[in-house]
Amino acid sequence: GQLASLRDAVARRAAVEVERTAHGMRGSFLIFGAVRCAESARRLEACAGEGRWEDAPALFDQLELEIRSLVTFLTKVSGLTSADP
Repeated sequence: GQLASLRDAVARRAAVEVERTAHGMRGSFLIFGAVRCAESARRLEACAGEGRWEDAPALFDQLELEIRSLVTFLTKVSGLTSADP
């Protein structure tokens, strides 16, 4: 998925790919009001654009954590389990 592709791009230090993917994710998060996810994506996007690769793994981990928190919240409020369609 998109998150796995982003992880791979961070590992390869593929700046354009990280920037493009993180930017797209940020826009999607903002549509749904997921501000913490959007901010994490923005920080990763900026990191790649500035070439600060030493910070990228931790920023990716933070983004992944925020996404997991969002999924947990949405699952809880929807009443669905992760196995439901």
